[in-house]
Amino acid sequence: MKNRNESISHCVDGGLLRPKPMSMTKAIQMLILTLAVVASFSSCDSFEHTPWQHTSPSEPSNQWNLRKLNAQQNEDSVLKIAFIGDTQRFYSDTKAAVNFINRLDSIDLVLISGDISDFGLYLEYEEMSRILKELRAPFFAVIGNHDMINNGERLFLDHFGSDHQVIEYDGYYFLLHNTNSISVAFDGSLPDLPRIESMLEEIPSGAPIITVSHVPPNNVDFDPNMQEDYQKMWADNGVVLSLNGHNHNYRDWKMLGVQYINSASPSKGEVVEITMVDTNYSIKRHQF
Repeated sequence: MKNRNESISHCVDGGLLRPKPMSMTKAIQMLILTLAVVASFSSCDSFEHTPWQHTSPSEPSNQWNLRKLNAQQNEDSVLKIAFIGDTQRFYSDTKAAVNFINRLDSIDLVLISGDISDFGLYLEYEEMSRILKELRAPFFAVIGNHDMINNGERLFLDHFGSDHQVIEYDGYYFLLHNTNSISVAFDGSLPDLPRIESMLEEIPSGAPIITVSHVPPNNVDFDPNMQEDYQKMWADNGVVLSLNGHNHNYRDWKMLGVQYINSASPSKGEVVEITMVDTNYSIKRHQF
């Protein structure tokens, strides 16, 4: 067995223990390591973020996509919309959907019916935002109930923008809003009917309106005490289409004369294409 004193790497000088002087090679190695650590913290992209991070992108995508939409010109009277939703953790499927949409002819804009994330985490928003930015057409997303988990609501506002927004393009008005009643324990605050009514008042009378939200009013996760008023509000204001998600599968139905369309998740290998001429519309389901 090694003597205990032999394992001590110090020398005695005047009764004091002093460390042995560091060799030049060791000193250079330590300097390089120190510089590498400092450099790693000087770059935001060189180390992994915590999933609960709140760092914001420079600008929410709905804002810069609105500028992109306003800058493009519709060469005819036909409006073409690509419609998807519930991307969640389906990264490869969403990338395939993006590539497919980019190959479709003359898509004016892409609408995403919420649940961008699955757990409302920063890294989910970052990765899905990176994929969606590959879309050639302007894209706009609404908030889903999964997007409101943890710090997700704040992250959605940072990455995509307001959860209530009116977008006008080529005479059509898109009313984006939050219908995630389940996320607020059905406390009557979502959907925010007074806020939506004020948004409707900003839209010119007789203009074609397309509403976009996540949870449809016939779903158990929509506040049952608000279903009737919500559906009547659309009918009274001449809404042409109400686009929703949450179910992951395509569906279409009518209530009080209003056409509702439920998007398919990219995990189902489906993209919905909506073509509009004035208030007339046609629906085409694409498999990819």
